[in-house]
Amino acid sequence: QESRGLGDVYKRQDLDIFTATKKVIDSLRRYECEESLKWCNMHKTRLKKIGSRLEFELRVQEFVELIRKNNPKAAVLYARKFLGPSAETKNFNKIQCIMGTLVCPQAPKYKELFDYKRYKDLEALFKHEFYNINGLSVETHLFISLEAGISALKTPQCFCESSKNINCPICTEHLGKLADKLPYAYYNNSRIVCHISGEIMDDHNPPMVLPNGFVYSMKALENMASATGIVVCPRTNLSFPLSSAKKMYIT
Repeated sequence: QESRGLGDVYKRQDLDIFTATKKVIDSLRRYECEESLKWCNMHKTRLKKIGSRLEFELRVQEFVELIRKNNPKAAVLYARKFLGPSAETKNFNKIQCIMGTLVCPQAPKYKELFDYKRYKDLEALFKHEFYNINGLSVETHLFISLEAGISALKTPQCFCESSKNINCPICTEHLGKLADKLPYAYYNNSRIVCHISGEIMDDHNPPMVLPNGFVYSMKALENMASATGIVVCPRTNLSFPLSSAKKMYIT
């Protein structure tokens, strides 16, 4: 019964689409463009609709590989067949540039064209176009949800060492890095949080001011002073009797 249930799940997934995608990515990682061009041919209409440059960039790479193999005659024939039709478009300048590799492929300005890192760029472009024509997000739903949650909790205090909350996930090192470029949460009313306990200070747990000016919750100070009647400010390490703490009123 369990396997039947999994079978129903698989039927509702577009596994064939992602299997074909993996095949294309694997071929690019082997420095081959054939599978990518087949994929472009299958989705030619949709790619043209979104103004994709993927097929053109793949054709350029195929041309470059022919030059790399020291086969300029085949490169010229290839360029006439596949690059020539787009010469009257916005690709004219790039076509004009790459044709210079027929004469002097070792020139410094062509270094990027012959760099195998170009396949990484082609892979990234392919993924972008794949997501685009299939209506998928580049980021996973998990990551999007995580960013939304982080943004809902992020405040300027999360990045100030003296005001971090021990119960706040954004105040931790790893989530703090993720939150760095996200917007701050918007609150109509401010909340005062105790630096010691991480609890919100309110009428039932009022803020108390120590003689050195730092503020902590009443419950936290009472718990700290339960044995000796002395509280120690965690920020300055100064000790004070609990009776010296004064209730703070916020207006």
